[in-house]
Parts: sequence; structure tokens; C-alpha cells
Amino acid sequence: MELKKYFSILLHWWWVVLAGFLVVTVAGFAFSFSRKPMYQSSITLIVNPKASIADLTAVRQSLDTLENASVINTYAEIARSRKIYELAKAGESAASTSASAAAGGAQAPVEILVNVIQKTNLIRIDARGGSPQQVHSMANAVADQSIAYVNDLNELYEITVLDSAELPALPYSPNVLRDTGLAAALGSIFGIFAAFAVEYLRRPIGVFESLSILDGETGLHNKRYFLQRLREEINRSKRNKRPLSVCLINLNSLNNAEAQVPKQAQVMLRRRVYAYLRRHIRQDEILAHWDNDKIAWMLLDTSKRATEQAIERLCSLLEKRAFEEEESGGKLYYSGSFGAAVYTGFVNDTELITLSEQALRQTAQSAPGNVHVIAGIDEE
Repeated sequence: MELKKYFSILLHWWWVVLAGFLVVTVAGFAFSFSRKPMYQSSITLIVNPKASIADLTAVRQSLDTLENASVINTYAEIARSRKIYELAKAGESAASTSASAAAGGAQAPVEILVNVIQKTNLIRIDARGGSPQQVHSMANAVADQSIAYVNDLNELYEITVLDSAELPALPYSPNVLRDTGLAAALGSIFGIFAAFAVEYLRRPIGVFESLSILDGETGLHNKRYFLQRLREEINRSKRNKRPLSVCLINLNSLNNAEAQVPKQAQVMLRRRVYAYLRRHIRQDEILAHWDNDKIAWMLLDTSKRATEQAIERLCSLLEKRAFEEEESGGKLYYSGSFGAAVYTGFVNDTELITLSEQALRQTAQSAPGNVHVIAGIDEE
């Protein structure tokens, strides 16, 4: 039922939702389409003991050293170093340099990423930039310079090319389809929020009070929601010929101790009391703020006797529970007056509430000691 009200707002302001969707989607497409294409070329190197090593012990030791990843990580850092980058940049082919000069300026910088593939002796070198020829050339150049440097550095290990770099045909970024899809999703969300914002600005109080099912001060369901659910449950009880009870509860602190604490502390104490009561009723039952210090409790499929037992149990739990006031550290105890009416098919929702209020008044007029009165319709 509550969802229908949200959908009705979206249907009323459908053009706002559509406008938000279109604006963000088109903006996302335009932004992605206008970005400069970025290309990536990758080459994979493998580190192994040199084939020229004849001593089996030396081969075994070199393999053991490779196991702890110190060698492979060192070689990756070498490939990642500024020196290798400068050597690779300086060693690019004359054809590439000539083409760049003919284009009217220096070549754009290429980003080099070097990573060790976990639990392997493989090193992956990625070159990223705005020109497919340039990233392909730089990937090969960095690999060549790294191989030359490492092979001169160590007599036990060598680096060779496992997978050669390929000339990229398509850019890895931007991905226009992906970016537009993401923009469309964000546009839908933006449009929905815009529709609710317009509705709020048009009716800032009424609409959101009608949409809310919770009472802001107590954290319980509000009276409007309780009455709505009561009408629905009465119809269900009438169809299924099952009882339904409504209980009104008036809570009081023992010895009026609550009056001695600040107002804000009273509100927080009440919220804790209500939360405690909510935890000790059935999950399908409804606890709502009625007015002032009064709350309403809807008990489903509960006969007169079962209602009495539920009230007695909840009252007993409440009286035994101490609630600590945070500022002073004092402990407060609460008790309640309960008045309930049982629906058995002969009254409407308004009459059932009236009977519950009558039962609560009878409880208040009875002798002290939390008398629990069930008033209303006797079961057949």
C-alpha cells in the first residue's frame, strides 16, 4: 500500500523523471564520446635460470631463489625504473620520431605499468597512451631495455619474451557503451529524486507525513499507519473468522521519576522503553504511537484469553526491567495501564478503538496494581 503512494508520485511527475534520465544520459554520452581515446599494449616476460648453467646445484639454488620472489620483484622494479624508461624513450625507432615531428610536435608521454603476476615468474608490462603506434613501440622498447639490463646484471637468470606486444586496434578507454549505461542508471536515480523533490517543494509537509509510517519521536509506527493496518486486518479477520485484539497502553514511570530528568532525556528513555516492548511482542504484531504517552498494540489471531495472557506477560517484563538514565546514571522503572478489546466480527475499526479506550479508562479507575481489563465483544 505504501509503495502505491510512491508510484503515484512518480507517475504524476513522470516528465521530471524522464527529463532527469535524458539530461544525465546525454551528458554522460557526450562526456565519454568527447574524451581522447587511450590505447594499451602489453608484453609479458618470463624469468628463468640461464640455459648455459651446467651445474645442477647452481640450477637448483637459482630455482629456490626464484621461489621467494625477491629476484622477480627486483627485475620488475628495474623495468619500472626511470632509467629504463628514459633509455626506452631514447631508443624508439627513427620512423616513429619522424612521424611525430611531421605531426607538428613532440610525442605525448606514455604511461608504463609493470606488475608481477602473482605466484609466477612472469612480469607484465603495460604501455598506455593516446597513440596505438606509440604505446606498441614503448612496450617493446621497455621490454628490450629491461632484458638487456638484467641479462648483463646477473649470470644466473635471464629474461625472455613470453607474449609479444600487439598493436592495439581499439582504445581501452573511453568505453562509450559502458559509460552511457552507467549514466543512464544514474539519470534514472536522479530523475526519481528530482520527482520527490518537486513533490516536496509543492507540498513539503502533507505528502511526506502521509508517506511516512514511523513516528519520528518514538520510533514506533504512527497512528495513521496503525489505523490503516487495523482496517485491513479487520477485513482479513472477517474473511477467515479469526479474532483480533487492539490494546491501548498508557505508560508511567514509578514514583513519577521520569519528571525529574530533562525533556530530551525523557524522550530517549521512552524510545528505549518502546524498543524494549517491541522486542517482546510477536514479529507480526504492530506497536504504534497513539497520543502523548499512550501507545497502541495490535494482536493478530489472538482470542480474549490469549490477549489477557499476552498483556500479563508484557506487563511483568516491563515492571522487572530497569532503564538507566545516561546523564545521572539513575535507574527508572515503568508500569503500564492496559485496555483491550477483541474483535469477533460485530464491530468496525472505530468501534473497536472506542471499546479499547473504554477498557483503558476502566483500568485507570480500578484499584492500584496494574489491573488489566479486556472490554468489548465476547467471543461466540
